[in-house]
Amino acid sequence: MNWILGIIAVLLAGNAVGGLWALLALLLGDRGPWLALLVPLPLTWLLAFNQHPGGWWRAVLGLSGYLVALAQATFLIGAAIVAAHLGKGLWPWIFDIGPEMAFAVSRARFGWLEYVCFVGGAVLAVWLGLGTGRTKRR
Repeated sequence: MNWILGIIAVLLAGNAVGGLWALLALLLGDRGPWLALLVPLPLTWLLAFNQHPGGWWRAVLGLSGYLVALAQATFLIGAAIVAAHLGKGLWPWIFDIGPEMAFAVSRARFGWLEYVCFVGGAVLAVWLGLGTGRTKRR
């Protein structure tokens, strides 16, 4: 049962953190690749708080949550770029352009810094997920 709750928690938290990542990046006026290094922290803390011991399972869950957050942020930032170039509002255009165009625009703007930060965030998610294997009983 704890596995199912872990999967659900990671999906929900990954979407929430990805939306927050996109919001912060858009408010700061850049793509925010450095935020990729901060995203694994709350996700793996959530898993440790929910009594998932450190090991491969928590590492896979942490990496999955990170990838969900990365996809969410990439989609929202790409949609915002398209909407800004067309002079339209963000929320109607999220549904009109679709994920293919948003991801294509976002991937076209990736540079070496984005790739380094994204890979670093994935490594950090796995490393934090492996952890010590000890959790406190509530």
